[in-house]
Amino acid sequence: FNPVNFYYCYNEQENIDCIVVEVNNTYNEKHIYILDNPDNNSSEQELVFQQPKQFHVSPFNNMNGYYQMTFSTAISGININITLIRDNVKIMHARLTGDSKELNTKNLLYTLVKYPLTGLLTMIRIFKEAAKLKFIKKMVFLKKPQPTSVMTIVTAPPKLHHRISMF
Repeated sequence: FNPVNFYYCYNEQENIDCIVVEVNNTYNEKHIYILDNPDNNSSEQELVFQQPKQFHVSPFNNMNGYYQMTFSTAISGININITLIRDNVKIMHARLTGDSKELNTKNLLYTLVKYPLTGLLTMIRIFKEAAKLKFIKKMVFLKKPQPTSVMTIVTAPPKLHHRISMF
């Protein structure tokens, strides 16, 4: 399970034309945010976007509010900040940082060897945080609304086919 993917889209002059944010939830849905109109707060070092919340990710957050998303523009490293704001209150903040590496076989194998259980641990961490919110913070579990945006894609879970062959 991969909660979010970020795609920086460059033009021929190697300037960022847009950033595509692909958000996945645990209900086999994904939503695409195409960010191509930065706020006036943007600079050469970072792009800032405001985007209405259009996708149900967490059963502890309703659909109200908007995201403020900030993306570094440096090719050498990444610094992404996403804040959910509702009624002028910061509800949630997430940050992703990292160094750039060339996508090649050596670096890919290194990453797979260094982080072999990342996919499995991601789901475990999500369930652990959900349990904290439910049982420790006593937050209410909200029913998932039907998707309303054309940018939300409902995917079917993978089917396991059992086949018995006789020779």
